[in-house]
Amino acid sequence: MARLIVESGADRREVAVGSWTVIGRLKTCALPLEDKTVSREHVRVWQDGLRYLVQDLGSKSGTFLNGRRLMMPASLSHGDTLKVGPFKVRFELTEEEQAQDRTWAATPPGVAPTPSAVSSRRASPAGGRSAATDFLLYVVLLTVFVGVAWASRFGFGRILDKVLS
Repeated sequence: MARLIVESGADRREVAVGSWTVIGRLKTCALPLEDKTVSREHVRVWQDGLRYLVQDLGSKSGTFLNGRRLMMPASLSHGDTLKVGPFKVRFELTEEEQAQDRTWAATPPGVAPTPSAVSSRRASPAGGRSAATDFLLYVVLLTVFVGVAWASRFGFGRILDKVLS
């Protein structure tokens, strides 16, 4: 499991990244950082399928990923550094996750890596759906959208009258 490591002088703290890992000033955060420039809930890190993401939670001082301010959620890679207030937080993957990360990065878009390259316990980036399933989902959503648009144009009452008569 990935982990976040913060080193401040002689103090070294480490926390495993879960489904919702929050860094902030509150004691209830997974990684509490005591400094007035750190927001109560400053930034969150979470796992989404095979990747890890980071998002600033509207902090005043901002969150920086490898020196660049986070404006929207971003993917994390092994060794990335987050700057949260005066603290530097390093993101590290396990050796197994690093191998999977390299496999996915080296795989051309649209081509799935071999089953041995990806652990069976983790979902694919597309959530395990095929292209045909995605197409069917889009068709259903489009049908619902057109139905709602048609119903709002002609009024629900008249539609019910036509259906019930």
